[in-house]
Amino acid sequence: MSSWPSGWSSRTACRIRRPAGASGGTIASSSPGPQSRTGSRLGGKKAARRLDTEHLDWALKDFSGYIAADELYDGPFCILSLVDNRTFRRITYQVLRRDPKQGDVAAFFRRFRAALEARGLVLRGITTDGSALYPEPIAAAFGDVPHQVCTFHVLRELVKAALSAVAKVRKELTAGKPKLPWGRPTNTDTALAKLAGLRRRLRRFRRLGSVLKKLLSADVEKALTFLDDRLLGPTSNAVERGNRRYRKMQQSVYRVRSESGIIGRIALDLQRESRARDRRETTRTLHRARAA
Repeated sequence: MSSWPSGWSSRTACRIRRPAGASGGTIASSSPGPQSRTGSRLGGKKAARRLDTEHLDWALKDFSGYIAADELYDGPFCILSLVDNRTFRRITYQVLRRDPKQGDVAAFFRRFRAALEARGLVLRGITTDGSALYPEPIAAAFGDVPHQVCTFHVLRELVKAALSAVAKVRKELTAGKPKLPWGRPTNTDTALAKLAGLRRRLRRFRRLGSVLKKLLSADVEKALTFLDDRLLGPTSNAVERGNRRYRKMQQSVYRVRSESGIIGRIALDLQRESRARDRRETTRTLHRARAA
């Protein structure tokens, strides 16, 4: 065997290109894997810069006039979100470095109102949870617009209170528990009348009064607004859906929380959502072409 270094050895005086083949560079793979997606998507910072232009135009293209608003807490940060409550398109968001105040929410709503006015659009209704953050900013930014309190949140509080009450006095109420009629009231006036009757019956059980005080809350009446406006969303599930997707992403790929990281992650999710229709159409076109 020759003791001289091979042509591609690092000890060769004048190095030449490594030959392709079994003893050199890889020329092909017998089982190629999927192409790496590193760098194939726009980064979070780029997506966030495009949010106020391309995404806002797309989200408001078929604006229904009805939105859902909610806040999401992530460590020291808070994310305010607005979603079209009919098309389920997430419209805009804002990341705060602290718990929100009514002034923050009012400024957030005023910026959204300016975006609507610039496009000649009008807000017809808004749905939120029972948080005290929203009533005054909504009135300040949008005036006398219909405000629906999410029936899911109201019912959840009522159910929790009811279960607590039943756990304490279940032995006494098992035999005499009143049976409520099935079905939903046909309109707000009928629902309010039935609610007043239920509250009168509740006052007979003084021990339950403190436990079921949620039933006496003004939010219960407000949660019946949608009965007279069929287009007004009864729940804020549209915006809650986006928040649940954010939580799922956070659990699957944990990153150090920072304001820029949160903004970039949400901006990428909004970009993915806005391009979903084009991706589906492309997939269907490819399937038809392959089947031909």
